[in-house]
Amino acid sequence: MALISLRNIEKIYNKGSIKTHALNGINMDINSGEMIAIMGPSGSGKSTLLNIIGCIDTPTKGEYIFNNNNISNLSNRNLANIRNENIGFIFQNFNLLNEYNLIDNVTLPLVYKKNFSGSMKKLAIEMLDKVGLKEHINKKPTELSGGQQQRVAIARALITNPNIILADEPTGSLDKKTGKEIMDLLVSINSTGTTIVIITHDSRVAKYCSKTIFIEDGLLI
Repeated sequence: MALISLRNIEKIYNKGSIKTHALNGINMDINSGEMIAIMGPSGSGKSTLLNIIGCIDTPTKGEYIFNNNNISNLSNRNLANIRNENIGFIFQNFNLLNEYNLIDNVTLPLVYKKNFSGSMKKLAIEMLDKVGLKEHINKKPTELSGGQQQRVAIARALITNPNIILADEPTGSLDKKTGKEIMDLLVSINSTGTTIVIITHDSRVAKYCSKTIFIEDGLLI
């Protein structure tokens, strides 16, 4: 069953009289439980596509169906609610707050989640335990290795129990061995039913996924 359906998605950026077509009619489905890689050269439209899927950006044309709801024309506030309730993000450079400890970093998405009840700290510790970092909960990101920092970012993405996790080059800042450990962790998370979409330049990363989609000049190829 399709969790996400994109129909004839176009994205046009206007800079003065110059128009840039970042996406040129994208049609794709992302099914619940899939683990998908999106590959393509720089400037191909990968990041724009990920931003639209993640409700960070909106299409110029086309329909975006999320969980059987057409969200193409929703306000920024409503899109933010969908994003906060349903989508987890993992970034190449971790995007952690170095002045805060791991618990505070992991609980951050819960601050924006409506109607959360329970102990944020307890849930954060559970997520950090899930990614193998329970012994480090009071440390700050700068006290950890790159691989450990990415595990914190994964715990942060998981804490809202999202329908889908979007990962932008999740192994791009890691060595080969550590990258493999992160991908093994993502495969394990996907095996529990969480849908994962990964932007990557690395064919080794794509091999972990059940499907690879190639994009070039804003078109799926």
